[in-house]
Amino acid sequence: MDDDPDMLELLTIWFEGEGSTVLAARSADEALLMSRGERLDLAVVDLLLTDGMNGWELTDRLREQHAGAAIAVCSILDPADYPTVDARLPKPCTRQDVHALIDRLRGRWDPTGGS
Repeated sequence: MDDDPDMLELLTIWFEGEGSTVLAARSADEALLMSRGERLDLAVVDLLLTDGMNGWELTDRLREQHAGAAIAVCSILDPADYPTVDARLPKPCTRQDVHALIDRLRGRWDPTGGS
């Protein structure tokens, strides 16, 4: 989830390139709506949102709706600031950062959609 359309498009391409199915949302409300009723393995959330709820509120709501999902934040801030998330994706990030994130969390889920 990222409110920057260019970043969202890049992340979508990179995650799909790793074999993941992507629900790409540009707002927190859209992310919650799109993920409702879906099996969510990993949520990548931009913390600094410009419209509506902030990224921290979204991560809390996603944890409520998808208890087993891994939560990664995409941020320029210090990783030590995120004790309640499973991982951090640096911003800006590279395709290699996405690959490393998936490798780090691979034991929690199958990014190709199997169990």
